Amino acid sequence: MFKKLFGKDKEKNQDEHLLAKTLIGKKIDAEFQPHRFNTYNYVPEEVEPKIEDLPDEPLDILFAKNYTEKGGRFIYCEDKSQLFEKLKLFISKFQKNKMLIWEESLIDYLRNQNFFDAQFTYDRFGENSDISLSFCSGLIAKEGHIVLSPIQNNPRSNDKFPEFEIIIASKEQIFHNTDAAVAQYCKEHESNPYVIQLEENPTLIRNVNNRLLLNSKRTQNITNRMVFLFYCDSVL
Repeated sequence: MFKKLFGKDKEKNQDEHLLAKTLIGKKIDAEFQPHRFNTYNYVPEEVEPKIEDLPDEPLDILFAKNYTEKGGRFIYCEDKSQLFEKLKLFISKFQKNKMLIWEESLIDYLRNQNFFDAQFTYDRFGENSDISLSFCSGLIAKEGHIVLSPIQNNPRSNDKFPEFEIIIASKEQIFHNTDAAVAQYCKEHESNPYVIQLEENPTLIRNVNNRLLLNSKRTQNITNRMVFLFYCDSVL
């Protein structure tokens, strides 16, 4: 099946995509290990790229493939309920209970979902946090990159950043290429965007749609950390 989904002989069959998603979801639940998170799942395209060379596969599969090939971890969540369930399972299993969360919007969001309790606590400035959580502003499927706003791009120096990093994204945030992602970002922000690139030699600065696309400091020494992208197949 995976040869058909991701190889030269793949068939464009939605039933097989959905079946693959179901099987992979069960595998993640059964064996919750970091090296098992390199998974690919189907999600309908929300944003149609305004380009001629449209991708042959769903955008989430294209993103997951490019992102995991560079060392990222991709965790599929069917909806918000499963997102919170897998977040708590992940944090508990790896005993990473001291969370660094600096975004007020994310703190409020998780508090409204009754996420925090005696076991799951956070600190906005904790020097000894062992895991970080943040939102993002977009996913670039073609490159496997993650777009951040200045608020999401924590100013903390990289040598003090937790080894485990979790980034939360949803299906309306995925775009085919950098131009489309930055174009949407410009509609929502006046500031320049940052980007997390997992390549060994990332591009430090680019001009995209008359905006500077800056390399996030969180990319530095990325091999010393593990970046987990929790992808929610619904609107957050």
